[in-house]
Amino acid sequence: MIEAEDRVLVIGLARREHLAAWAGAASLLVGIGADDDVFEARRDCAPLDNAMFAPGARDDIPWRDHYFTLILDAEGGEPTPAMQRVLAPGGRIFTV
Repeated sequence: MIEAEDRVLVIGLARREHLAAWAGAASLLVGIGADDDVFEARRDCAPLDNAMFAPGARDDIPWRDHYFTLILDAEGGEPTPAMQRVLAPGGRIFTV
């Protein structure tokens, strides 16, 4: 599912057990979620140099347009306009 050149956005950080593995498989992993979850994800993934986490929500993604090649949506539901905005042409969205 994740390819080495992927720039991955993870939406929802309540479950963090796969973050390190996903970061290891991708060129970049960015996660957004609630403030407390962001804090925990930063602590859990501190040794990783290609992972970063920020407060955000599926309908308000603080990132530039067409950047991510893969979105992993841990919250489920239909893709939002914000998700479509940050997804690169040919990018993929999966519910995890």
